[in-house]
Amino acid sequence: MKYHITQGELCEAVQLYLNERVLKRPVKITKVEKADAKHYGIELETVTAEDDQEQVAADAREAATA
Repeated sequence: MKYHITQGELCEAVQLYLNERVLKRPVKITKVEKADAKHYGIELETVTAEDDQEQVAADAREAATA
């Protein structure tokens, strides 16, 4: 069985999964690119997501960026 998914659909699916199931807070997909490896003959995509880090205290955020 083959299923073709567009990059937009992939971004939407990952974003929904992270928002609703994993992080339970908003994330933004910032990058999608082809991975170097294949898994079971399927070309992989790497999806990069970022959150606004509102859950992290302001002083910890500043220390992380310094």
